[in-house]
This record gives sequence, structure tokens and C-alpha cells, in this order.
Amino acid sequence: MQAGGSSSSNEREREQRQTFSHLEDHVVGFDVDLKKLVDFLVEGGEDKRVTSICGTGGLGKTTLAKMVYNHPEVNKYFHYCAWVCISQRPVWEEIMNNLSQSLKVQINGWSDAELVRELRQAQEKNKCLIVLDDIWKIEDWNILHEVFPKKSKILLTSRNRDVALHVDPRGFHLELRCLNPESSWKLFEKLAISWRSDSVTKTIMEKLGKEVIQYCGGLPLAITILGSLLATKQTQDEWEEVHKHVKPYLYEEQNLLINKVLALSYNDLPSHLKPCFLYLGNFPKDLGISTKILIRMWMGEGFISKIQHGGGREDTMDDVGHRYLRELVQRSMVLVGKKTSLGRIKTCQMHDLMRDFCISKAEEENFLHFTDTLSMKQHKEQIGKVRRLAIVSESGDNSIKGIKFNKYPYLRSLLYFQPQHDESYFKESCFKKFKLVRVLHLEYFKNHQRKLPKDIGFLIHLRYLSLKDSNVTKVPSSVGNLRCLETLDLRINFSPSYCCILLDYIYPHTNLLDSLSKPRVPNVFKYMKQLKHLYLPRDYSVCGMLELGNLCYLQTLVNVQPKTIKIPTWFKLNCLRVLKVRTNKEAQDAIQMLISRSRCPYMEKLNLYYPVKKLPKAHQFSPNLAKLTLSETNLEEDPMATLEKLPNLKILRLFSSAFEGKNMVCSKSGFSQLQSIVLSSLLNLEEWRVEEGAMPSLSHLEIKDCNLKKWRVEKGAVPTINHLEITVYNLEEWKVEEGAMPSLSHLKIKNCILKEWMVEKGAMTCLSNLEIKDCSLKEWRVEKGAMNSLSNLVIKGCIREGWKVEEGAMTNLNNLVITDCILKEWRVEKEAMTNLNDLVIRNCTLEGWKVEEGAMTNLNNLVIDDCTLKGWRVEKGAMTMTNLSNLVIRNCTLKGWKVEEGAMTNLNNLVIHDCTLKGWRVEKGAMTMTNLSNLVIRNCTLEGWKVEEGAMTNLNNLVIHDCTLKEWTVEKGAMTMTNLSNLVIRNCTLEGWKVEEGAMTNLNNLEIHDCTLKEWTVEKGAMTMTNLSNLVIRNCTLEGWKVEEGAMNNLNNLVIHDCNLKEWRVEKGAMTMTNLSNLVIRNCTLEGWKVEEGAMNNLNNLEIHDCTLKEWRVEKGAMTMTDLSNLVIRNCTLEGWKVEEGAMTNLNNLVINDCTLKEWRVEKGAMTMIDLSNLVIRNCTMIDCKVEGGAMPSSDH
Repeated sequence: MQAGGSSSSNEREREQRQTFSHLEDHVVGFDVDLKKLVDFLVEGGEDKRVTSICGTGGLGKTTLAKMVYNHPEVNKYFHYCAWVCISQRPVWEEIMNNLSQSLKVQINGWSDAELVRELRQAQEKNKCLIVLDDIWKIEDWNILHEVFPKKSKILLTSRNRDVALHVDPRGFHLELRCLNPESSWKLFEKLAISWRSDSVTKTIMEKLGKEVIQYCGGLPLAITILGSLLATKQTQDEWEEVHKHVKPYLYEEQNLLINKVLALSYNDLPSHLKPCFLYLGNFPKDLGISTKILIRMWMGEGFISKIQHGGGREDTMDDVGHRYLRELVQRSMVLVGKKTSLGRIKTCQMHDLMRDFCISKAEEENFLHFTDTLSMKQHKEQIGKVRRLAIVSESGDNSIKGIKFNKYPYLRSLLYFQPQHDESYFKESCFKKFKLVRVLHLEYFKNHQRKLPKDIGFLIHLRYLSLKDSNVTKVPSSVGNLRCLETLDLRINFSPSYCCILLDYIYPHTNLLDSLSKPRVPNVFKYMKQLKHLYLPRDYSVCGMLELGNLCYLQTLVNVQPKTIKIPTWFKLNCLRVLKVRTNKEAQDAIQMLISRSRCPYMEKLNLYYPVKKLPKAHQFSPNLAKLTLSETNLEEDPMATLEKLPNLKILRLFSSAFEGKNMVCSKSGFSQLQSIVLSSLLNLEEWRVEEGAMPSLSHLEIKDCNLKKWRVEKGAVPTINHLEITVYNLEEWKVEEGAMPSLSHLKIKNCILKEWMVEKGAMTCLSNLEIKDCSLKEWRVEKGAMNSLSNLVIKGCIREGWKVEEGAMTNLNNLVITDCILKEWRVEKEAMTNLNDLVIRNCTLEGWKVEEGAMTNLNNLVIDDCTLKGWRVEKGAMTMTNLSNLVIRNCTLKGWKVEEGAMTNLNNLVIHDCTLKGWRVEKGAMTMTNLSNLVIRNCTLEGWKVEEGAMTNLNNLVIHDCTLKEWTVEKGAMTMTNLSNLVIRNCTLEGWKVEEGAMTNLNNLEIHDCTLKEWTVEKGAMTMTNLSNLVIRNCTLEGWKVEEGAMNNLNNLVIHDCNLKEWRVEKGAMTMTNLSNLVIRNCTLEGWKVEEGAMNNLNNLEIHDCTLKEWRVEKGAMTMTDLSNLVIRNCTLEGWKVEEGAMTNLNNLVINDCTLKEWRVEKGAMTMIDLSNLVIRNCTMIDCKVEGGAMPSSDH
């Protein structure tokens, strides 16, 4: 994907530049629109492909899209859903990566064309929903459209309706409107009032609030911001103050309502937060802003000061910065992007409108100037006044080269956001042009010289300098002049040149590659006495030893190599909080000295990379150590014995051969403060035992890519854990004892082989979400009373043998999704899964699925897609106590599906698509107690479908499309108790369909289209008790259709189109009791149609068009009791039509047009009792026709 303009600004931007699909807490007013969107996506065919949400910023386009994306019906219907943010400057690599991950497509160094092909193939095989959030330009769609086949559904959000219409002018395009007064108040009340306890205060606030929200114009963003502002106001006076200032602001200019509301929030900020807020305008739209970087920039600008507490303790500037950011979030002026494992804000963003306001306000106050290469010329008049400059470079633009820095004498911050692969550079003398600068952000800065200009040393006021991911390999010694520098980031993304690689190949033993390609760090840090945060390159060279003995305020030291630094033995790094050590050689003594308690007494975070063999003793670590990461340390002894004694350790991560041993034990009372632990790529680890009482504070655990075989969690162990993720190759035995993991709420198991997983009674009692992917599970046993809080269970790509859910287990399970699995002998015992509401099974093979009596009693929705089911047995009483209201079975093979008497008694809707069913038996009383009102069967093969007496008694609508049915028997009394009012059969082959006496007695409408029916028998009394009023048969072949005496006696309308009927026999008294008033037969071939004496005696209108009739015989007394007043025959061939004596005695009008009649015989007395007043025969050929004496005596024409 090279087209389309811009690429990513830097590596972090590719990772963070996105909206997120999780839902907000306070959402109102979207119910109707949500239903429309979901219905369009789920129920629409392939021609209904694209839907869009359009409108101005702040109306909730993204929020509504999130609601659709997370809607249960959407998640059931689509196999895969992908969420990608496009934005004004799309990051194509990130977009393609997100799509690939969501669609489970592995990227293996493919070209663009190959990746597009793989993505299309993945979508062709599955039902996919693609959400394109915040797409701005038609050009961006033109780049992307080739990725999506016509089968995929697209949901896009845009401020530009033209984009949506360009994508699909026939799609469903929703134009968002502002909230109505009721929804506006509901949202505002949730934010600012409903949670308060003082009823008097609430009454006053409700009065003021209802007046205030009138000025928000129904804009959700404005209401949210104003509500969040007033949520911080506790007194009536504070509310009245806000109320007083709302009116003049919003009445002044109608088109600036939102700016005025936003201005209220800004004006309410304390003075120390205003510059922090305005500084956010420096960052590009949709960029996930790193909290750490933002706070360091605030520090560089001097926005943050230390806060002194009692007892002499003071907060660090980082602590204060996080507090400032949290306050901005609470005021709804900043959005949270990602969070750390401990819940701290990792990245943040601003809403589009808030960002627009921020930039407008910042430029108004001459606080900053945000520009790109296209807009720079428009602001020449402001150049001399600019204090902060943020530049976003377009791909291919050397925008640094075009800037005349001598025009910016008062510049304090320069933030440059550059596409990754561009070559931009400063001139040698440019830095001396803006000597007052304090923040210089040059991430991804590149130039062909690979060096930073020497005049960087002129920036003596500089506090923050970042060259992260730049290609600078030589940093000049003049940086030593930057005596005020607080943050220096030299994590340079170096890669050896072609010449270096060639020389290394020619002279393999000279280490030329290391010496020529490594970034060279100047030994000048000893002069930077104010330095607080120092990030060194991942690997570096230095002349001599780095002297750090003067860095009294150093808080962060990253990528340091112990053998390259020199610190006096007496010097303590008292302020050091974060230390990351890297070395490619063993440096045991140097490392131990550096990380020792005596050297770094207040260290909180420690990362160790590369071999150390043995850890220091527990007492040698800083007692404040809270986060520890070990990677490739090759420890031979179990590290847990040492680490569990660290008193304040909260996060532990062991990566990539950190431990080489086989056994690991966490002993009783160990890790008293540990909250999160990650074990990754410990390939030798086979057994881990967690003793009772260990890790009492653990909340998060991940085990990834380990060779763990036995894991035992004892009774009472890890009592506070709430999130667990496991990716283990060959976990043979995992035992969770009774009372273990009582607080676990989220569990993910991926890519595992579990031979025996036993969850004992009383274990995992708080587990609410369980996800199992790509696993092989044998003998998973959930005991009675276990996992009783589990509400969501997702199983994907698994092989399961012997899954047993015992009586009383998983009683609160609400949603169960099983995808791409092979399940053998799945047994749900009596009273298990009693609250299961939604069950989705896709692309699975199930053998021996047994749902016992009383199990799954509250199941409401069941969807089975693309499955093979053998021996599915639903016992008497299973799924009966409340509603299994919806059952959908698609593209499945079912053998021996048995629904016993009393089962599925509340089933309302049953849809069966693209299936093969053999031996489906619905027993007497099955699905009878309430309504199976709708049954749809499409594109199926059914053999031996038997509906016994008393079954499906409340069926209202039955639709059968594109099916082959053999031996379908509806027994006496089946579907009789209430209304099967509508039956539609389309494009089917039916052999031996028998409707017994007393069955389908309330059928109202029956349509048979495009079918072949052989031996359809409607017995005496079948479909008689009430009205089968309408019968339509189109484009069918019927052989041996027999309507016995007394059957269909309430039929009112009968239409037969484009059919071939052989031996249709209507017996005496059939369809007689009330009115078959209208009979229309079109384009049919009828052979041997016999209407016996006394049949169809209330027929009023009969039309026969474009037919061939052979041997049509109307016996004496047939159709005589009331009026067959009109008979029309057009464009037909009739041979041997015989109207016997006394038949058609009330015929009033007879029209025969464009026909050939052979052997038409009207006997004496036929059509005589009243007036055949009109007889019209036009353009007909009549051969050997005979009207006997006394027939038609009153005919006028």
C-alpha cells in the first residue's frame, strides 16, 4: 500500500494511532439508530453491503460504530470483525496489520498484491464486518477498496457524506442528528446528578441542569463536557456560577456553541492545568500520545513543580504530571487510550472537536503554532511571535529544509513528526537560530550524514531532547554544553550500512561492523548535573568510561552497560527510580554492584537483559523495587526463592530464557505485594507449583510460549487474581483446587494441549469471562458448583474430548461461543448452564452432544453454523423452563437429531439453512407449551422428518425454501392447538408429504412455489377446523394430489400458477364447508382433474389462464350449492371437459377467450338453475362440442 500520501510518523505512531473499539460507560439516544444499523448488516443480503454513519464531529459517530461492533447479534452473525481507524493521514502499514490480525492472516513478508490476495481470500471464506472509522477522503477508499470482496460488509464513519455515497450510493447511510431533549437530559443526568445522595441539592441541580443543557444544542460531546464539569461542582453557588456564564457565551454566536461550551471547561481549569492542556495541541490528530513523553515535555517547559508533603516527603515531577493528566481526563477534556497492567494511563488522545478548540485557543493566546508543509505560508505574519512549533511532514517533503529558523527567535518547543522513511536534516548552523528552545522532539529524524550538527551545543536552555528511532550514529561532544538538560533520549535506531556489512564479511575477525555501525556516545554526561532521564542506545560505543558520578538527580537510566560506566564507590544514585541494564557479556560483579541496595536505595523498576547466571540476595535489592523484568539472564537457580522475598514487588516479567531450570515453586506467603506476573518463552520450564497462600495480591498472570507440563494451583492460592492468560505448548496437567483463584474474572487459554484440566468444586468462583483458542483439551471436567459466575465463554479452534459440565456447574453462564472446533462427547448434565442465554456454534464437528433434562433451561438464542452434528439429543425438559426463543442452524449436517417430548417448549423462532437433516424427530409434546411461531428451512435436505401428534402446536409461520423433503409426516393433531397460519414452500422437492386427519387445522395461508410434489395427501379433516383461506401454488409439478372428503373446507382463495398437475382429485365434500370463493389457475397443465359431487360448492370465481386441461370432469352437484358466478378461461387447450347434469347451476358469467376446446360436453340441466346471463366465446377453436337439450336455457348471449 504505497499510494495515498502519507506514511507513519514513527514506530510508536504505528502502534498507537488508532481509535479503540471498547464502549464508553455513558451512552444514550442511539437505540433506534443502532437497531437500524444492526438489522441492515445482519439481515440484509449481499446487495446490502455498505452502511455509513455521517455527521459533524462530536455527534457520536465512533461511539455508535462501537455499539454496532460490540452488539451481540453482530458478534453472532459475523465470523470476524475488524476495526481500523483511517484518519486524515492514514498509516497504511498499521491499517493492513490491523486487518491481518483481525482476519487471522499471517504476514510473511508478502508484497502488497500478495497481502491483498490473502486478505480477500480470508473474507471470501467467512462472514466479515469491516469498520472503517474516521475516513476523510475518497482517495483513501480508492486505495482500500480492492482489499474487500463483495461478500464483506462495510461500516464506515465520516464527516464527509460524499465519501460514503462514493463507496456505495445504494447503501444505508445514516446521518446523525443531535440528541432530542429527553435523551440530552438522560445523558446529562447520568453524568452530573443521578449519583448524588442529597435530595434537596439534586432538586435544585435538576432545575439548573435542565436550563443549562438547552444551550448544548443536543450535541453529545458538549453535554458530556458540561456534565463532567458540573460533576465537579458540589454546591448550588458553583452551579449557579456556571449557569450564569453559559447564557452569554452561547447566545453570542449560534455557530460557535460548542466552542463556547468547551471554553467553559477550559476557563474552569486551574491555572497550572491550562498550559498543560494547550500543549496537547502540539500532537497530530489521532496520535496516541505517550503519557511518559508528554509529562517529560511538560517538565521541560516548566509546567510542573514538585509538591511538598508533611514529613519532608515530596512527589516527583512524574507523579505530579500523572496527577495533572488524570484531572484532565476526569474533566472529559482528554481521552484515555491504553492503560498499563496496573491501570495507569499509558497513552491519551483528544476528541477531534476538543483538539480543534485546543489549537484555536492556543493560537489565539500565541501559545503554539501547529502546521504542516501545506499551511506554513498562511501564517507568515505570526512567525516572529511563535513560541511553540509543531511540524507534521508529508511523505517526500523535506520540511525542515524549508523552514527559516532565524524567523523564530522566541521558539521554546519544536516538535517534528516525520514519516519513517523520509530523509530530512538540519543545516549545520540552524540550531544557533533558536537559542531559547527548551523542548526539541526529533523522533524518526533521519539524514544521510547520520550525525547531529555540532551547534546543538548552543541550545543551553534545552531541557528535553529526543532522538529516539532516528538514524543518528554520532552525537557530538558539544551536547555537554546542555547543562540544563533533564531528559535525553538516545535510543537510536541504527542499522549498519552496506559498506560496513561488506567489510565485516571480508574481515570477519576485526569487529569492524561493531565499531563502524554502533552509535558513538560522547563521554560528557558528567557535565549535565540536572539530567533526570537518560536513555542510551540499545548498543553503543564510548571513548573511555561514562562518568555518571555527578548525576545526583538521575531518575531513569536505560540501556546502560555496566562495564562502560564509572561511578565512585561512595556515590549513591539516591534519585534513581528506573534502571534497565543491557550487556552481551557476563558482567556479574558490575551488575550486582550497580543494582545493589547500597548504590540505588530507592530504585522502583529494574530490567536485566543478557546473562547474569545468579541473582543477588533478596536483601541486596532496593526495598522499593516494584517492577522487575528479566530477559535472557539464563538463571540456573529458581529465581522465585529470592524474588518472593522482595517486600514491594508488584510486577514480575520473565522473558526469553530468563530461567533455564525445569521446576519453579512459589511458596506459602511469598510475593505478598505482587499484582502482575508474566512468564514468556521459558522453554525448559516443565512444572510450576503455587502453594496455598502464595501471591495473595496477584491480579494479572500471563504464561506465554512455555513448555510447562504440570501446573498445580493449591487451595487458597492466588486469591486476588482477576486476569489470567495462558499460551503453553504442552500443558498435560492443570489442576485448580477447591478455593483456588477465587477472584479470577478473565481467563484466556491459547495454543495449548491440555490432557487433564480439572476445576474442582468451589474453584474459580468469580470467573466471568473465559476464552479458549487453538487448544487441544482432553478430559476437561467442571465439577458441581465450579465456575458458577462464568457469564461469557468463547472456544475457538479447539479439539475437545470428554468435556463434562456437571450438575449445577456454570449456572450463570450467559454467552457461549464455540468456533472451529471438534467436540466429542460433550455432556451437559441436569441443571447445568441453567442461565445460558446465547449459544453460538460455528464451523464445528460435534459427536454425542447430550443436553440432559433440566439443562440449559434459560437458553434464549441458539445459532449453529457450518457444523456437522451426530447424535444431538435434547432430552425431555431440556431447554424448557424459560425461553429458547431463537434457534438458527446454518450449513450443517445433522444426523439423528431427536427433540424429546416436553423439550424446547418455548422455542419461538427456528431457522434451518443449507443443511442436511436425516432422521429429525419431533416427539409428541415437543415444542408445544408455548410458541414456536416461526420456522424457516432453506436449502436443506430432510429425510424422514416426523412431527408427531401434539407437536409444534403453536407454530404460526413455516417457510421451506430450496429443499428436498422425503417422507415428511405431520401426524394427526400436530401443529393444531393454535395457529400455523402461514406455510410457504419454495423450490423444493417433496415426496410422500402426508397431512393426517386433524393436522394443521388452523392453517391460514399456504404458498407452494417452484416445487415438485409427489403423493401429497390431505386427509379427511386435515386443515379444517379454522381457515386455510389462501392457497397459492406456483411453478410446481404435482403428481397424485388428493384432497379427501371434508378437507380444506374453509379454503377461500386458491391460486395455481405455472404448474403441472397430474391426477388432482377433489373428493366429495372437500373444501365445501365455507367459501372457496376464488380459484385461479394459470399457465398449468392439468390431467385428470376431477371435482366430485358436492365439492367446491361455494366457489364464486374461477379463472383458468394459459393452461392445458385434459379430462377435466365436474360431476353432478359439484360447485352447485352457492354461486360459481364467474368462470373465465383464457388461452387454454381443453380436451374432454365434461359438465354433468346439475353442475354449475348458478353460473352467471362465462368467458372463453383464445382457446381450443375438444370434446366439451354440457349435459342436460347443467348451468340451468339461475341465469347464465353472459356467455362470451372469443377467438376459439371448438371441435366436437355438445350442449344438450335443456342446458343453459336462460342464456342471453
